[in-house]
Amino acid sequence: MKTIFVSTDFSDAGNNAVKYAVSFAHSINASLIAFHSGSVPKFNPTISEAKFLELENKEEIKNRDKIEQLLEKYCEAEHIEWDQQKFIAVAQTGILSVDTILAVAHEYGADLLIVGTHGKTGLKLFGSTTSGIVLQAEIPVLAVPTNHGFKHVKTIVYASDLRNLENELKIVVPAAKAFNATIEILYLDFGWGLGKPPESLDDLKKEVGYDKIRIVVQKENSGFTILQQIENYLKITNPEMLVMFPEDRSYFDRLFGIGKTEELTYRTRLPLFTFRKSKVTT
Repeated sequence: MKTIFVSTDFSDAGNNAVKYAVSFAHSINASLIAFHSGSVPKFNPTISEAKFLELENKEEIKNRDKIEQLLEKYCEAEHIEWDQQKFIAVAQTGILSVDTILAVAHEYGADLLIVGTHGKTGLKLFGSTTSGIVLQAEIPVLAVPTNHGFKHVKTIVYASDLRNLENELKIVVPAAKAFNATIEILYLDFGWGLGKPPESLDDLKKEVGYDKIRIVVQKENSGFTILQQIENYLKITNPEMLVMFPEDRSYFDRLFGIGKTEELTYRTRLPLFTFRKSKVTT
């Protein structure tokens, strides 16, 4: 991972995502692009087009300066050298939409997109944008809960249905390698026969080019939903990151009114690394 992209709406959740991204990028020696798209000034028919463009330019400069102040502040707080070549502020006028965020991230060649989420109460605020990004992005997305501070990643729990396991792992491995973290594959066996553990864990490690992998299989507990079982497991193991690959109508999604990954984007108390299953090469 060479380029990390983070978007903020200047809310607490958005700014916390910037703070997290600063430490994340620094810890793996990656560049960070911090982005904001601000409101377009109201058009006044009495002013010229040139004057309107001038107002837009001033708005962009104001927001870019605000982002730079955030980056410098968080670098100082974490004792990270402030480097404008590594920590880059980008601003434009317009609506902070999913399409805008994804387009700018693509323009800068981002390998990972970091966004903030408010939690369950943020469904109609920045959280809805987060879920839209999770479902549409062409690169992995890391959703960071409000007030969650960066911790060096030692363990990554990858909740999997074991379908297309090798190719999904190849997307997770670069993040794990960056931190030398252990990937713990969590499979909840509901007896649906959609996937099965690999016959040889050693062969799997060779195939994906990473050795620090283990598999945990848990049988169905009828007293809990899948979401509850995942959250219970996270409470016991206390990892630094959760990985999931959402897919419409996947076996997880059957149990919720909205998809499991979208639900976890709001409810989980640790960063959630996601990538659409349908976009993984088979």
